[in-house]
Amino acid sequence: MYYLVPTSDTFVVYYDKLFVPASLVNQVIEVETLPEGEGVLKRNASGNFYRESVELEEAPPTPTIEEKILYETQYQTMLIETSMSF
Repeated sequence: MYYLVPTSDTFVVYYDKLFVPASLVNQVIEVETLPEGEGVLKRNASGNFYRESVELEEAPPTPTIEEKILYETQYQTMLIETSMSF
């Protein structure tokens, strides 16, 4: 059994009714199963639940130690050149 509490555009899922905050107990929707897959839990006009997939942005690659050293060297060089121009 799952206990769903509606939010503005999706639902918060609780696996135990005891964990639903007292102020939200009157809004709980009890369901036996949830849709398979990943994504945001939504409800269509006919009352059926579905998952809406979400496009996640890929995290930028982490620079290697060599790239970090290169960036730091370039930065230090720029600081030296800037201080010498005064």
